[in-house]
Parts: sequence; C-alpha cells; structure tokens
Amino acid sequence: GALAAFGGYVKDGFGSTFDAVNKAGGIGGHKIEFKLLDDQFTLSTSISNMKELLAEKPVFVTGSTLTTFCGGNGTYAAKAKVPMTCFAALANQVSPVEPYLFDRNPPEITTAQPLFNFIPTVVTSTPKIGILVSDIPGPDAFAAQVQSLAKAKGWTVTSSVTAPGDGTPPTAAQVAALVATGPNVITMEIASSENAAFVEDARTDGFTGPIISQDADYDGLSTLSDPNYYALSAN
Repeated sequence: GALAAFGGYVKDGFGSTFDAVNKAGGIGGHKIEFKLLDDQFTLSTSISNMKELLAEKPVFVTGSTLTTFCGGNGTYAAKAKVPMTCFAALANQVSPVEPYLFDRNPPEITTAQPLFNFIPTVVTSTPKIGILVSDIPGPDAFAAQVQSLAKAKGWTVTSSVTAPGDGTPPTAAQVAALVATGPNVITMEIASSENAAFVEDARTDGFTGPIISQDADYDGLSTLSDPNYYALSAN
C-alpha cells in the first residue's frame, strides 16, 4: 500500500535481528519464529491479520503503522492478553494505561509543544502557522493542539489543511491554497514518504519559509538538501 516502505523496514530490521538471536541460541534456549503479514494499508485486512496471528498464540505482536490501525487492533490484543506495540497510539490509549499496549512513539498530540519550542529558533517575526496533516485521528489531534497552543501564545494559524488519510499526498490545489493564506512557517504530519513532494510543491508555489515535519524524514532531508526544511522526531 501507500506505506509499503515501513513494511520493508520491519521485515529487514526484525528479520535480521531475530536471525542473529537465533544463531546465538535464541531466548532462554528457545528459537524465535517471526511471521510477517501484509495489511496492504487496509484496516479490515489489518484486523484480519491480527486475528490470524493471535489464533497462533504468539508471545508478542507489532505493526499498526497508524493510530487508526492501533485503535482497531488494540482491543483484540488486550482480550488475548498478548503484548502489542504500535508505531503510533492515541493519547486515550496510553492514559489511562492499557497493560498490553506499548507505543513506540509519543502520541502525536504530545509532540506539538516541542515543535512550538522550536519554531522561534527559525522564525524571527511573530509566527503565522500553516498546518498540513493527514485526516486520521492522531494527526487531527496534533493539528488541534497546534491551534490551541498558537491561540494561547497570540500566534496566528493561517490555515489548517487535511490531506487524504490513505497515505496519498495532498493535491496541488490543497498545497497552493495553504501557501496562499500567507504563513511564514508550515508544520505538517503526513506520510513521511510524501513529505518531499509536498516541500517541492510548496516551494514551486513560492513559499520560502521554514517547513517543519512533526515526524522523522531521513530520505526527504537527504534528497531535498533544503536548508529550510526540518524534521523533528521523538526518537
């Protein structure tokens, strides 16, 4: 699907790690069996995969790239009492604590404050913020928190645009409309594989100010070599 690269990284990272552990004798003398299922970026398939894995009584499950998927699968893992890690969970999934759910990143809403601490280091005048997020619960919560913090500081939010929640990039018209509102800094949380295309579109539309991704984007940073493009990551 649209985020297939994440699956490739999981396959390579987990596979090579477990191979090394198994060659060294496993864990407590037991070899690790690693099973990878492709959800094709479809929630219903992800849940079907989760049920299939849980039926085999695993000791641990992982995946769930988006907050939507984490929410959909978390109930099943908890019922089976199998520990599960998500790439991104919603704030209400980690507080109060759900004992079988672990989050590999802080909920998106908690990353807005560090981003606000960073903005004055790259914007010399009063910030006028344009927001771009994918239309799924975690990024939506991030956008709402950015707007709340901006209001408290007396900063302006010129526009808040939601891209499709299926991993596809914002349309050219959406990018042009966002730039046309006159921000002097843009914050975003979309699929990181689409970041570079957005930055290029925004520059083509005449935006020269800082663009800050809420998430890591190593490929985009190295590909663009744009001195006014930043990626923040809790990791």
